[in-house]
Amino acid sequence: MYCFSFILIAFSLYYPLYFKYGYNSMKNFSFAFYFLSFIAPSFLKKLMNNNSSFNKFIQYILINLNKTLFIIFIFTLTIFSISLYISISIYKNKDL
Repeated sequence: MYCFSFILIAFSLYYPLYFKYGYNSMKNFSFAFYFLSFIAPSFLKKLMNNNSSFNKFIQYILINLNKTLFIIFIFTLTIFSISLYISISIYKNKDL
């Protein structure tokens, strides 16, 4: 569920920008996203080792897993719906 939400949010951010600025401008964003997908896990691991409040947050998420999954699901659907609306409005106004 977490991976699905992450990918859906990433594409929800990508496509409105893609329709607005085009392929050439979005190559850098694609590279940054690809690069961050490899850097983020090691950064999160260091953050977990150095920060006790972050560990408490992770423990809270694990204890309340159903509630957390529901909140992430609602957040993901909201971001996707907003992105869809923005993408459609940009694409309608774009000259082909």
